[in-house]
Amino acid sequence: LEVPTLLQGLTVPQPSFEENHFAHQIYAEWAREIGARLTRGDVLADERPLYLSKARLGGGVRRIVNEQEMEDELARQGVRIVHPETLSLPQQIDTLRRHRTLLGCVGSAFHSTVMLPEGRRIVGLNYHERLSSNFELLDKLSGNKASYYYAPSAKEVDDPKFMKAYRIDDPAEVA
Repeated sequence: LEVPTLLQGLTVPQPSFEENHFAHQIYAEWAREIGARLTRGDVLADERPLYLSKARLGGGVRRIVNEQEMEDELARQGVRIVHPETLSLPQQIDTLRRHRTLLGCVGSAFHSTVMLPEGRRIVGLNYHERLSSNFELLDKLSGNKASYYYAPSAKEVDDPKFMKAYRIDDPAEVA
């Protein structure tokens, strides 16, 4: 508007999700709609748990440097392993839609569960005792039943490609 104008009403949009602070139900509705449009893959077609691995991730925020050992043990136990960064977003959503139980180290891969039909079982491994509130916010919106754990043996180590990196003394036992 270039001149003073009287408006009958004005809607000023606000965020529907703010990291670590709040989330509104409309965010979940919007995300599920996008997820449905991106893929029409089978829902809950694979009974195996799905592990979202960061073992091949080239850089990022956090990682477990010996996660491959956890991945190997989980695969021996019949868990399907996927590396989300190797998939397009529609492929990621389609893969997640097929599994009821999702496992992995906490991170952004779990954020996309808000794009799925409700009711996943999430088992997340955190890097320390305190969990980011993002996961609680998104799990509540997603209707997920989530449990988060941490390995007391996790020790911080240097990894120049990640903000923080950890080594677990007993990765097969943690798996």
